[in-house]
Amino acid sequence: MADTERAPDKPKHPGGRPTKYTKTACTQIIECGRQGMCLAEMADELDVARATLFNWAEEHPEFLDAFTRAQELAESYWAKQLRTGLQKAPSEFQGPANLKYMAQRFKGWSEKAHVDTKEVDPASEAETPDDRSAARRVAMLLTKGALSAE
Repeated sequence: MADTERAPDKPKHPGGRPTKYTKTACTQIIECGRQGMCLAEMADELDVARATLFNWAEEHPEFLDAFTRAQELAESYWAKQLRTGLQKAPSEFQGPANLKYMAQRFKGWSEKAHVDTKEVDPASEAETPDDRSAARRVAMLLTKGALSAE
């Protein structure tokens, strides 16, 4: 048989390393999310590169759903940890460090206090740069107080 011919019953091998993807990857990735794992940990758990997770999500719709759910579960896990920690004494809980972690890891989280200044008339003599700085500090302290009260 010539090199260019192949047996009709044997499909051409696509080349490269065979995929590690299996249907169990979906349940594995969801379990990783339940444990609060980050993407690097999830990839390690499935014994693949982080980029492979994204490739699988593009190639397998069922994995995309599971991968998205796993990331939501991981955020939920850490939000519960943060909420539970807020019920502890300040000496037992590193609130600012935990909030920074959440802000760095998940969209929609911020470690900064947001002060709405739209209602203030900029021409008002009461609004000076020093007053705005003080207002931001007070807002941040109130936010910290509200978090520790929960």
